[in-house]
Amino acid sequence: MTPESTTRKALAPLNLLVLALLCTIFAQAAGGAARTSVTIDEGLHIASGYTILCTGDFRLVEEHPPLAKLLEALPLLAVPDLPDPTTLPGWESDIAVTDSVRLVRATQALIYPYQPIDRLVFAARVPVVLLAVLLGAVVFRWAKDLWGWKGGTLALFLLAFDPNILAHTSVAGTDLGAACFITLALFSLARFLHRPTVPRLVLAGVTLGLAQGAKLSAAMLLPVVILLGGMALPRRRIPSLLLLLVIAGLVLWGLYGFEVGSVPGVPFPVPAASHSIPWLRLRQHMADGHAAFLMGENRSQGWWYYFPVAFGLKTPLPTLILLLAATVAFWKGPRRSLLDEASLLLFPLIYGASSLISPLNIGYRHLLPVLPLLFIFISRITFHVSRITFHESRFTNHVSRITFHVSRFTLYALLLWLALGTLRLFPHYLAYFNELAGGPDGGWRYLADSNTDWGQAYKDLARFQQERGLGPVHLSAFIFYDPAIYGVEYDPLTPMRGDTPAVFPSRLSPPPGDYVISTTTLDGIPLADPEMYDWFRKHEPDARIGHVLFYYHVPLQDPIPGWLAQCTVPVSPLSPQVAAEGFGRNVNDLRLAYFDCTQAWLYPDGGRSPGWYAFYHGEETESDFAQAHRAPACLVYEQRRPRDVPPFAIYEWSPEAPRWLMDGVRTGPVIVAPSDWTPERVENDGEVLTLPLSLSGTLTLLGCRVEPDTVSPGKALVLWTYWSVTDIPGYSLSLMAHLLNGDGQPVAVGDGLGVPVESWQVGDIIVQQHTLEVPPDAAPGTYWLQTGAYALTDLQRLVVTSGRQPAADRIVLTRLEVLDR
Repeated sequence: MTPESTTRKALAPLNLLVLALLCTIFAQAAGGAARTSVTIDEGLHIASGYTILCTGDFRLVEEHPPLAKLLEALPLLAVPDLPDPTTLPGWESDIAVTDSVRLVRATQALIYPYQPIDRLVFAARVPVVLLAVLLGAVVFRWAKDLWGWKGGTLALFLLAFDPNILAHTSVAGTDLGAACFITLALFSLARFLHRPTVPRLVLAGVTLGLAQGAKLSAAMLLPVVILLGGMALPRRRIPSLLLLLVIAGLVLWGLYGFEVGSVPGVPFPVPAASHSIPWLRLRQHMADGHAAFLMGENRSQGWWYYFPVAFGLKTPLPTLILLLAATVAFWKGPRRSLLDEASLLLFPLIYGASSLISPLNIGYRHLLPVLPLLFIFISRITFHVSRITFHESRFTNHVSRITFHVSRFTLYALLLWLALGTLRLFPHYLAYFNELAGGPDGGWRYLADSNTDWGQAYKDLARFQQERGLGPVHLSAFIFYDPAIYGVEYDPLTPMRGDTPAVFPSRLSPPPGDYVISTTTLDGIPLADPEMYDWFRKHEPDARIGHVLFYYHVPLQDPIPGWLAQCTVPVSPLSPQVAAEGFGRNVNDLRLAYFDCTQAWLYPDGGRSPGWYAFYHGEETESDFAQAHRAPACLVYEQRRPRDVPPFAIYEWSPEAPRWLMDGVRTGPVIVAPSDWTPERVENDGEVLTLPLSLSGTLTLLGCRVEPDTVSPGKALVLWTYWSVTDIPGYSLSLMAHLLNGDGQPVAVGDGLGVPVESWQVGDIIVQQHTLEVPPDAAPGTYWLQTGAYALTDLQRLVVTSGRQPAADRIVLTRLEVLDR
């Protein structure tokens, strides 16, 4: 047997493994293409490519160069019953070519009405599936050239089971095409720089031109080409670098049909003039900004740390661990040549730096071009594992074997973790998030848009409705097509169809029914009020459809909440009209009450009936007193930023909560007596009673809480008094709280009433907080706490109508010891 045949026999299993991994990419991509519904951008790309193929006119090229779109639209030429693109709405239009509206109109007439739509969409996705296989082959070959068969196989495995790559292998978009052609261009460039031959020069130029025609981000290849060429080529070969750029330019020009035309601002005709349209559109897009969401915040101009956060949350943890290990291995060496390392790392470094200043924070998909290069970079660890050698010493030999086997086991365990974590998500790879974000069901709290729901789950929604026997659902989603094309029955909620109310009516308490809310709109994109669906964010969905469409069954409330109590500090956030609209109620059917939550609390109907509390969203309403009393209520809505109304929070009160209301409250015994008696006489001659006690038939004292039981001079004493409303007086009142010395003189006063009489109804419970500041010079000894109520008009006190003391107008609650300082 010859050495060559021996080598071929040894490599046969590895060849089969590589073929199996490429088939795995194809199977997952094709399966996903068949199982998922059309995403937001796909129809636009397909329509753009189809109109260019049919007419040779680039007016609908929009924000991306044509290559990927032409490949995707190519199978549609075999579809006989598509309309003539020149008859489409938006074709003849005075709308600027930098505006997306004309392409959206054309897409809505060309792609979405076609039935069955899968005939178009799946056909357009097939070229992307094939590009994914090509990308896998390029990654394997490049890694194999650098690190051998094991390195190539590892890089291919990482690509074959990367959920973010797989998510876009089954989408007729531009991102996978960009990743493929950029990787191919860099690989071809590296091969040319290693051995500059004419065929390699031509291939490097062609692939560079194809990359420019795939996506505008490929322009970042140009500084890489210049830097690597200047580094690797001798001075006499620099002209070949210029020739490479010329070839790339010719290829790009060829993609535009070798057109020559005018460009705004340029006084003479230029080749590939239509290539200016994507650049102008991108410039306009960057100036206008793009609605984005990151970790609970909405912006249109992005965050510098958006892509680092996205990379950390959507990249599989096994990949991140291997990337860290590869970085350590790179740092410690040995390394490949400077050219090899720079060919891999220069583009990701430039691309990563540019992502930090990009205002278009649309999704992780914009990082796709760097992933293949990172997989090749990671594959170096196979070389380092294989370099663990066994020594002659018995001890060192044993240690080396352990290190070798632990390293191999760890690598295999990480790869198994990656494969299982990816396969269990099929076909909804777009929704992938790693364990740091809580997996695919938790990622919506951090990122939105193409990171979560991009329109891919409407086939699943139609199946869900059929399996559950559901009728039409209230649906909110950000898509350009009617999901009825997949059999979804629905009533649209904003922003569906563009003709729904700008703000969701009844957003503070949705009416009963079945709702499906996209995680994209749940995160406020692209809504006039990004927080309008916060009620749903505060509730756990009854089902998650494709991980990105949340189903809620909102039952009929029985009894229906009948009141809204608003804290007036610093302002009452909701006007009666806003409250009526937000809760979906007639303003006359909803009791509106107001109170100062920094010093008092109102429990309408004694807390026995359901209702809502509304507070200004800020530190003004975050006192310990307010937090303690709203703790039993459930936070159901927050608006964190001022809009037409101040920022506010809504809490829903349940009739179950009153069981907690009187916990820890003192109910006696107390002493009632006239106000002119000294404390000594009160204790000797006053009437000892237990609560509740009625005052003039208007208020009934239910109990009190005192903290602390002892106090030092200069410190504060806090008294909570609990009152039930038994009648509505025709005058304003105040509640009394005095700390009396032995002579019966008040040394500290905490009178007040934080619930105006106008907000009272019989049966309400009022809790008043009295803060009494003990004077710094107060003598140590015994003091007494008393309470009562008096009219603000004439300061007449209400009398205790319980007991035998007819003139009793105060209630002595308890003794209190003031300690020596």
